[in-house]
Amino acid sequence: MEAHRTDLQLFVDLGFILLAAFFLLTEQVPRLQVPLPGEEQEAEAPEAVTEVYTVHFDERMQVVVVHEPEQTPFCTAATVAALQTCLVRVHVQTPESVLLLSPQGDATLQQLVTLLDLCLAQRWACTIAQQPE
Repeated sequence: MEAHRTDLQLFVDLGFILLAAFFLLTEQVPRLQVPLPGEEQEAEAPEAVTEVYTVHFDERMQVVVVHEPEQTPFCTAATVAALQTCLVRVHVQTPESVLLLSPQGDATLQQLVTLLDLCLAQRWACTIAQQPE
């Protein structure tokens, strides 16, 4: 019985030694401070004024591009090719613009993905509009 207790004590001691070594060798203070969502951040002054254009589209891919915040229509399109021409005009006029993709009605996820692919291919800054609940 004495031999079993010694073996158990040896494993417990070894476990504590390994745990202590782990704490000594690992860094306990994080180097990178990443702000979590919901944390207050100080607003930094933007370097350049960014123009925002909302791209409204529906299930038939009827697109209306609206310049924000004035809500003035910039262009309309009924096909992806016409939309691409329209969005090229947006970026020629304001290169630092952001496109806010806003599905309307019964617009499909595939249509949204198609627009995001177009943005990625052209290297445009695009984001998806938050839908009201």
